[in-house]
Amino acid sequence: MTLAQLLGAIEQENLQVLLSREEVVAALQNAYRKRADLLPKIDAVGTQKRSRSVTLNTIPTASRSNRMDALFKGSMPVFDMTKIGDYKLAKIGHKISQEAYEDFLQAILYEAATGYFTHLRNINRMGVIDANIRRDKALLELAQIQLNAGVATAIDVTRAEGRLALDQRTRLQQETVVTESALLLKVLLAMDPADALSLDKNAYEAAAEDQFQGVSLDTILDQRHDYRRARYEFDESALDYRKAWWAYLPVLDADAQWGYASKKPYDNPKKDQWSMGVTLTIPLFDGFGRGADRLKTFARKRAQEYAKENLKNEIGAEYALALQDIDSRFKQIPLARKQVSLANEELELARNRFEQGLTGNQEVIDAQATLSEALDDLVDIVYEYNLSRLQLARVTGEVRRILD
Repeated sequence: MTLAQLLGAIEQENLQVLLSREEVVAALQNAYRKRADLLPKIDAVGTQKRSRSVTLNTIPTASRSNRMDALFKGSMPVFDMTKIGDYKLAKIGHKISQEAYEDFLQAILYEAATGYFTHLRNINRMGVIDANIRRDKALLELAQIQLNAGVATAIDVTRAEGRLALDQRTRLQQETVVTESALLLKVLLAMDPADALSLDKNAYEAAAEDQFQGVSLDTILDQRHDYRRARYEFDESALDYRKAWWAYLPVLDADAQWGYASKKPYDNPKKDQWSMGVTLTIPLFDGFGRGADRLKTFARKRAQEYAKENLKNEIGAEYALALQDIDSRFKQIPLARKQVSLANEELELARNRFEQGLTGNQEVIDAQATLSEALDDLVDIVYEYNLSRLQLARVTGEVRRILD
């Protein structure tokens, strides 16, 4: 599985992403529901009533009646800024949910890509341990040959056996680490834990040259879904504040009905009936509730503005740190490779001295430990460089940019 395939599978298979996507659908339907409050409402109403009334005069009398009504009733808000504001707020709410989904998706993609590189790091570290074990076995074989030739002592064989046992134990521990990182990826991909997972090892190799091109902070802010969400939340609070003023405006509604009345359904004679009218409501006094709403929404508007500016500053700092980090990590890679090369030379010299009987194998064991540490450091530095690339892509607003 390549990194591109992993990121594509996360968007389609990850259960958390799919759940977040449904929240966007719900927000869209909420906007449609608020729009419905601005459109005409038409109902067909049919009633059949039978009643008995009594008149209490000197001689009480009673009468019975049947009445059937079949009507079409309609109503529509002609002027209601509060409902218009609710609809506009719902539309902004849908945009906020979209940005929240995209931001959450970026977080999951970042987590998945981190897991991808971590699993590859663990596999490569296993390769370092396997190479250590092969060198340990070669040293043990050489120590036994030297002992049989009378050049080495028994302690040289014991040292070699101890080093081999230590690396074999380390390998057993690393097997657990590899299994754990694989399972974390499988959970993100909603895979069965028993399924096989094979990753493209080429994705771990560091670039020969760092070719990243810087972009402006304004461009990053336009691409960051969390900042775009903050802007929409500020727009929402500003509209909510205007809506609090609209509560002082009058409300005009229209209603009408048309139909017929008779004693029973389909009886003659039928009588047509209709009515229409408008209702004007002028708010006068509500116990200062509208004033409290106005001050509350104004406070929320200011808070959203502060939050937006604070997020802008944080993103700027994250970007500056990401640039510094990726540059530092990239420059450490050739130094780590040089350390590996020097450690190899040191091991070769120590091994030659031991083969010639000039010294015991302690120098060889120490040189093998130095080489193992240098190889492990190289694996870690390349891993950290890949995470720096990933972090830079995340800071600029699109994790998939690491694929470029």
